[in-house]
Amino acid sequence: MNKETLPDFDLAFGSQSYRLLGIPSWEHVPLLGKGNIDRLRQLSRETAMRLLGEGGSRDDLRDVQSVINFLSESLLTAEEKPLLPRLRVESFRKGNSVRLYLGDSGGVIAPCTWVEATVMEVDKAFRPDWNDGSPNGGYFWHWTAVTSIPVFPDESKVRFSTSEPRALLAKEFAYLQQSLSDDPAFLEMFCANAWRTWEPLWCLEHGTVSSGGKMDMLRWIAESVNGS
Repeated sequence: MNKETLPDFDLAFGSQSYRLLGIPSWEHVPLLGKGNIDRLRQLSRETAMRLLGEGGSRDDLRDVQSVINFLSESLLTAEEKPLLPRLRVESFRKGNSVRLYLGDSGGVIAPCTWVEATVMEVDKAFRPDWNDGSPNGGYFWHWTAVTSIPVFPDESKVRFSTSEPRALLAKEFAYLQQSLSDDPAFLEMFCANAWRTWEPLWCLEHGTVSSGGKMDMLRWIAESVNGS
C-alpha cells in the first residue's frame, strides 16, 4: 500500500490524533510495534463508525478504510514493543513490576532517579480539572504502587494514572534501555510521545511540582543505562 496516498492523521483519528504526538508520518507507523499499531487500528475504526453515524462523505470513509487496511497489513510483520504513553488503556495490572521516574519530582527523598515498585491497587478516580467535556471526561484509572524504598518522607506508595509517562512496566523499561543502541527510531518516537506539561498525580497529591514541559525522557533513559 502506498503510504503517500493515506489521509492525514487528523482525518484518520479525529479528536484522538493528539495521541500520535512524536510520530512524524505514516512511514514511521510500522516501526511502532504490535500493541501500538493495533491501538491505532481501533481508533481508526472508531473514526469510521463516527463518520457513518454523522453521514460523512464517501471519500472520507474510503480514506479511513485505507488507513485500517494499512494498519492491518502492518500488524502482520510487527514486533512486540512498549505501548506509547498516549495510547495506553488499562495497561497495568496488580502485581506488575514497574519503574517510576522520580528524579524530577519535588519532595522526593529517594537516592535514585528510577525507583522499583510493584502495582498493588487499581480503582477508577475522577478529577474535575481533567474533564475535557468528552464522554467519561475527568475519569481515569488510578494505580497505586508500593516502592522498594521510601520515596516521600515516611511513605513508600506512589499513585499514578495509566497515561503517566514516568511510570513504565519493568519489561518495557528494559526494552527502552536496549533501544538506545538497537531501536533508536522507536525510542525517539516513544520519548516524544511521552512529553506532557501537566504534573504527575503523585506531585498533585503532595502539593509539589516536576519538570513539567521540560521533561526529557530520552535523557532519563540514557542516564539509567550509563549509571548516572
